[in-house]
Amino acid sequence: MATLDIPGGQPDLLRHVRRRRRGTWRRSAHRILHDPVTLLAAAILLAIFLAVLFAPYMTAYDPYVGSALRRLRPIGTPGHWLGTDEIGRDIYTRLLFGGRLSLLAGVTPVAFALLIGGSLGLVAGYGGGWVNTVIMRTMDMFYAFPSVLLAVAICSIVGAGLTNTIIALTIVLISPIVRLTESLTTQIRSLDFVLAARASGASTVSILTRHVLANVLGPILVYGTSLVGLSIILASGLTFLGLGVPPPEPEWGAMLSSLRQAIYVAPINAALPGAMIFITSLCFNLVSDGLRHALDIRAINETGI
Repeated sequence: MATLDIPGGQPDLLRHVRRRRRGTWRRSAHRILHDPVTLLAAAILLAIFLAVLFAPYMTAYDPYVGSALRRLRPIGTPGHWLGTDEIGRDIYTRLLFGGRLSLLAGVTPVAFALLIGGSLGLVAGYGGGWVNTVIMRTMDMFYAFPSVLLAVAICSIVGAGLTNTIIALTIVLISPIVRLTESLTTQIRSLDFVLAARASGASTVSILTRHVLANVLGPILVYGTSLVGLSIILASGLTFLGLGVPPPEPEWGAMLSSLRQAIYVAPINAALPGAMIFITSLCFNLVSDGLRHALDIRAINETGI
């Protein structure tokens, strides 16, 4: 294994690694600020988050109340600029309120999976031995099932509902995050700056949090950002199948399910919830790609950058 020739020994090596790491983050921020695609996708996501957060102030309609007299009004109808659904509810209003549940079901499982899966991956990768074997073989059992099939199976067992959907998606997303974190940690634990920290008397917790985690955090967050789009799609799919948020709650997957009966009568109205799912998922993927490019994620080298 190659070594770094840093005058002053272990303390200077660790300070050198920290300086390099700070420089890397500054270069990454500069790349992001000069990436128009990533900035546009982030701006769209910010607009969506703000719109759903302040939904009560952006519409005068109740997302649960409809009228048989204004069923399936087309886009551009006065007072209903995105039309109405199959029972006369304002689609614009339901998209705003539905975005709350869809984004919650998309972001929350990823956040929990990053916390749980990242911790397990760090322990497995740094500990090695039988600890690694037990954790990774357990994760392999979950990873062997397709994501959709595993999510459907879990929701079928625990029942429908937002909480159960979040639990099911968290379980689905933990295993790939553990595999990624364990792979990165295994590469990093034998590098010079980690060996120097260990030789200097640093505790295992300190090494994991200050040195290992600091170097695996970037790739994990990038991967987690890409998983949010997948989580939104899976959550909407579960609701579409009747295993997610129950009606009449406004949720993009539930709206797709209820409007599919009107697809031949009002195809544009029926496509609007799907368009929101597509745009949101695409923006998360574009932001993930931009972060991957900005952080210049590649094989970890001897300086931990």
